[in-house]
Amino acid sequence: MATEPGRSILAWSGFRNWNAELLKRALDRNELEALTLFANGQSADEIAAALNVSQGMAHHYLRVAARKLGARNRVHAVAVAVRNGLIKPTGGED
Repeated sequence: MATEPGRSILAWSGFRNWNAELLKRALDRNELEALTLFANGQSADEIAAALNVSQGMAHHYLRVAARKLGARNRVHAVAVAVRNGLIKPTGGED
């Protein structure tokens, strides 16, 4: 089954109303953690340090998460993840 370039796993599968548990299973642990850190205002360098990976890998996790969630960019991916209860950003509270 072929899919158009740039279409998300969710769009490709034909499901429109995935529940949070299915969405969570679509993302791996590192993608969820990278999204959470990004939502909390962390830079790619900080995400990389927290996950003990390169900056390029941190960017990769964010891009893949956005694609899997059908988001247009990383900020949209955070919005989709928060709306579906996948992540809970702290907002940088002290």
